[in-house]
Amino acid sequence: RSMGIEHEDGGDYNGPRPDALYDRSAHLVAQFCAQYGIPCARGTGGPGIYDHRQVSATACPDALDTDRIIRQALAILTPAPPAPTPEPVLLPFDRRRDSAGGFSKV
Repeated sequence: RSMGIEHEDGGDYNGPRPDALYDRSAHLVAQFCAQYGIPCARGTGGPGIYDHRQVSATACPDALDTDRIIRQALAILTPAPPAPTPEPVLLPFDRRRDSAGGFSKV
């Protein structure tokens, strides 16, 4: 089985593609990979993501950078770990007892 994603280029096969197209395509690919258990990687004979020209006699997808879409989709599926929480800063305190019997802060 297979599924395809059609990208509109207005007949300008080798023209530039806007960042918005790549962003939306990456989200769609990430969704399909997660939903259907497709490896988010270039197909090399088994399950994966293939260009149309890899499975049919065509130049499609022409100037569309499908490697970029796969990289962006993979980043969506495997986000970077959160930044570490900084260690708390300990403040010095005065060892004298206050009127309630506790220690006074400096």
